[in-house]
Amino acid sequence: MHRKFDSFIPTYMSEKLIIRNFGPIKNADLDLKRFMLFIGTQASGKSTIAKVLAIFRDIRFVLELKDGKDTQDTLFISFNIKNYFSKNEHNATYFHYTNDKYEITYENAKWEINVLASFQNQISEENTKIETQHYLKTLTPEDIMANAITTVYGFNKNLLFELLKEQVYIPAERTLFAVIDDSPFSFSKLPIPVCIITFGMWFEGARFVNKTYSIDFLNIKYAFEGSRNVVYFDDTQSLLLSESASGLQSLIPMMLVIETFKKSKRGASFIVEEPELNSFPTTQKLIINFLASSANYVDNDVKDKEPNDLVITTHSPYVLSSLNNLLFAHIVANKHPDKKASVTEIVPESAWINPDEFNAYYITDG
Repeated sequence: MHRKFDSFIPTYMSEKLIIRNFGPIKNADLDLKRFMLFIGTQASGKSTIAKVLAIFRDIRFVLELKDGKDTQDTLFISFNIKNYFSKNEHNATYFHYTNDKYEITYENAKWEINVLASFQNQISEENTKIETQHYLKTLTPEDIMANAITTVYGFNKNLLFELLKEQVYIPAERTLFAVIDDSPFSFSKLPIPVCIITFGMWFEGARFVNKTYSIDFLNIKYAFEGSRNVVYFDDTQSLLLSESASGLQSLIPMMLVIETFKKSKRGASFIVEEPELNSFPTTQKLIINFLASSANYVDNDVKDKEPNDLVITTHSPYVLSSLNNLLFAHIVANKHPDKKASVTEIVPESAWINPDEFNAYYITDG
């Protein structure tokens, strides 16, 4: 189910990221919205920004900072960017990230995290619920034990997992897992970045959740049969995914993982590298519609769920054109409600993007 035209979710948070002297990025001040796009040439730093954002939004990173761990040896390694830190005292790495829950600073080779009062209050309110006898009656003994696990800082780790979104990083290397039928765990001993292995594990799990999955805009169907990934083109013609076109090898793992995580009760942050990989321009447009619709997905049975959000890195001008269409559809339907039906015939309403929730950056020269 998707949100209706007359009840668009407002911009839900103030989120900013400053990066200085980190890998290819020399100077970036970013105003982050629910829909973000980074475009630039190869090696310009698009993926670097996306990875830093994925790390700073991650519950594991927040807990590591609160526990005083050396964060450069954990998530930065998993994203293969640990060596991007500059130790030059005149051009040292600096980060400042803030959202509506906490702010993170890295300066003079030291990390600092400040949890905002509003988020502290939210955690306290949830703790109060847990401590209420009436609420406890609805919990199993396992729930009660999980809620009792706190850090030395008084943080309820279980609550933090519930109150922060799922971080779903979808790497450009996702095609790797389309050409094998065995478990991605078999790659765990190879020198492959953990973020890529993690995606493989997600794809493996998504195959069990979505054993059959129709991709209507391509008139194909995916099926997980035994240990095989199969693509059906009609009732009689099929191929193994590993034998299919490279565009499908990129698209199907991405779509299955997103389809699974978009329904998360916590909300999901999708960070997608090059969604257009090996796809014809018309298909690129339909892929962008799918991504926007997934970000707009709303489950009315889940109360107080934060909306999903989407970050895209791309080389493709067709992706820009597709996003323009989704923005203009929202603008036209808002200015001219009598033309809403006509707009919907051209651009599905589920994919419309509110311009107030969108920002785009061209990355060049650091």
